[in-house]
Amino acid sequence: MTNTDNGTLKYSDLNTVPQLMTELNKLINFDNDFYDDQGRKIAWGVTDDNNNLGAWVADDGTINASNIVTGDYGDIAWAVTDDENKTALGIDGNGNLIVGNAVKIKTGGGFPVAVTDENDGVIFAIDKKGNIISIDSLELRKTISDLTINFDRTYKTSSPIYFNKTDIMHLFSYGQSLSRGTMCVNPINTTQPYQNLTFRTGVLDRDYENADYTSFIPLIAWDNGKGEAESPICGFANGFVELQLSKGDASEMWQMFGSAPGEGGRSVSYLSKGNSSRYADLLKQVSGAMATANKLSKTYSVWAVAWTQAEQDYEGNTSRIAFKQRLIQLHDDLKTDIPKITGQKFTPPLICYQNASHRYYKKLRNDLGLALLDASLERNDIMIACPMYQFEYYWDSLHLIAETSQQLGKYYARALDYVMTTGEKWLPLQVKNIIVQGRIIDIEFTKNNLVFDTNLVTQTHNLGFDIWQNDILQDLISSVTLADKSRVRIVLSADLPSGAYLTYARGRDGDPYKSGKFEGARGNLRDSNGDTDNYTDRQGVKYMHNWCVAFEIKLN
Repeated sequence: MTNTDNGTLKYSDLNTVPQLMTELNKLINFDNDFYDDQGRKIAWGVTDDNNNLGAWVADDGTINASNIVTGDYGDIAWAVTDDENKTALGIDGNGNLIVGNAVKIKTGGGFPVAVTDENDGVIFAIDKKGNIISIDSLELRKTISDLTINFDRTYKTSSPIYFNKTDIMHLFSYGQSLSRGTMCVNPINTTQPYQNLTFRTGVLDRDYENADYTSFIPLIAWDNGKGEAESPICGFANGFVELQLSKGDASEMWQMFGSAPGEGGRSVSYLSKGNSSRYADLLKQVSGAMATANKLSKTYSVWAVAWTQAEQDYEGNTSRIAFKQRLIQLHDDLKTDIPKITGQKFTPPLICYQNASHRYYKKLRNDLGLALLDASLERNDIMIACPMYQFEYYWDSLHLIAETSQQLGKYYARALDYVMTTGEKWLPLQVKNIIVQGRIIDIEFTKNNLVFDTNLVTQTHNLGFDIWQNDILQDLISSVTLADKSRVRIVLSADLPSGAYLTYARGRDGDPYKSGKFEGARGNLRDSNGDTDNYTDRQGVKYMHNWCVAFEIKLN
């Protein structure tokens, strides 16, 4: 790389564009920890010699610039220039990002950020995985059109998730009443078809209930006399083993352990470290299970925690951001405390549902369902197995029936199996990209073979999609159709107002105060996975389709 006296880098000094990109990579990757003025750790950025930031990406995935200046500028610490010394991109002595008159920084067209010329030709870009793309690595000088494009953080760069197999692998069902099978008093899994285990006093007993952790029995569900029976844990553990058998493994190769130490009617704070005995009970179960496994000359580890809780936080009016932060902290504590006991080198992922009971609590906004999605987008090892609106609920419209509780466990199992098999984060059916062009909204999703299903889920307004402004419904949607196998197209009857946002599966003011597939806040969009992934229970065939998670996205 050639540095001139004024710190500029000339394109003509380099033989190839890839060489330019190599040099740029040296400039923008930090070896040490740096933080911006909002306290966010900087993943990478462009600085001058005094470490003044011009542009940077924080570890929460946001793209930032201290100040963008266009046109001629004299005091440039470094820059990319042409042969006539015209600045394409530079940083001044104060850390401002300098953009030449004929160069624009844009978003969209498949790139979260790109530097383009006046004809929208890409000079270089950053793709959704954080890779720098030069024009030599593109098929042609692809362009970026002037569209309003919003990306979620589906493709945030992250480390692989891995597991170490042991003789016994513990799965937890943690949360409030749904995690413990409240009202599911007609249990399904009354016998154990594989080698899976639980404590001698059962799945549901906790330390203060004189639980006995000194011996094991086959994992089954039974009514504990307190209105609790079929928790998701049997579906989780048995479903996971079923998936391994479908790949040709023998059942003896997989011995899962299940327990459900949560408590009904409790908030995320109550279930967190230091705020009640429930978190301590979970750790006591880890210690007890490992001690008993070791007495049996078997090794032990904790593989995953299934999280089924948010309802009580609607009762307590917990905010979206507070719930997300508390859930992440709870998981961070589990990732610290569990390996201290077991000595395992990996940390268990948190596999969540997406709550869909906000209408039961007379809420217009589904903030806690969105908070669960937010946490999954922010952390690689927190993931949404499925939403809940597609399920049948108990008559109280808050709890589940036994068949639904078992199926929820099977969704948890499928997510864990995907992570174990691929080392990658499980993604539900969620937004991948959204494009707004005039009165057309095109939404690309993470899965293919999409279907609008009005049989398994009762049809709702606009199949679940709505436009809002300041929480006031905007009756603008003329049609909702499938554009192709992975895209939904929404056509509007009028232009979008300022501040408009799109929601899915939120419901409307005036809808029943119910949950579930018949009357709850819901949507009708799914993929076709269940066509080949299904099973039969007491009610008939259960299809393991991926139903779209509830979301909210700003459009302008």
